[in-house]
Amino acid sequence: MQQQLGLSVEEARGEAILLNFNQPSFLPTLTQAMLPRIVERSIATVEHIDPDTLVERLKEEHCAAGGVIVWDLAFSVAARAQRSLAEQSALRRLAAS
Repeated sequence: MQQQLGLSVEEARGEAILLNFNQPSFLPTLTQAMLPRIVERSIATVEHIDPDTLVERLKEEHCAAGGVIVWDLAFSVAARAQRSLAEQSALRRLAAS
């Protein structure tokens, strides 16, 4: 899309949060923080999420997965506006003076 807008792509990257087996998960804390919104929007009930057993259930699920869980993918692209030949020539003249 950036190229279609006349921009030159400088950098494109993808990143992910990896939940390693031996590291504690941030998901129970995130779930606790999001719980009021989850319930308010009828996505799930408190009983369905069961915060009291969530940590242990996540550990069991992670163990069953047998390794790393890929979480939260993010992609970013950095682009630069291309200068016209006239602008480039003007900048060269300015730099030379």
